[in-house]
Amino acid sequence: MLAANRAVSLDEISVHKVNVVVPLKKQITLYKDIANQSPKTLPTVRLGRVSSKLYVLSDFDVYFGAIQSKLKKIECEIIDFPSNVEFIVEHVKLNKNPTGFNPLLLY
Repeated sequence: MLAANRAVSLDEISVHKVNVVVPLKKQITLYKDIANQSPKTLPTVRLGRVSSKLYVLSDFDVYFGAIQSKLKKIECEIIDFPSNVEFIVEHVKLNKNPTGFNPLLLY
């Protein structure tokens, strides 16, 4: 798994069909305001690339805040995954204690 940072168009990013995080509206609004007022201070969003498609790996609240802002691109760390399974395993690991709601914690 190699990682690289670059600015990515929000149109290129998707949310994987297997997702264990539901971001909180308060957090999304916070990051939307940051994106509109001081975009360089936004945290870097982690993305996973599987078969040339980019998916949000973690930092969903930042991603959704950027979507609601006037930004067209955000700074991202991109990690390549050879398969969906490896992406999902890493997604679950990174989001065990997210800032948003995690439905897995109910189980």
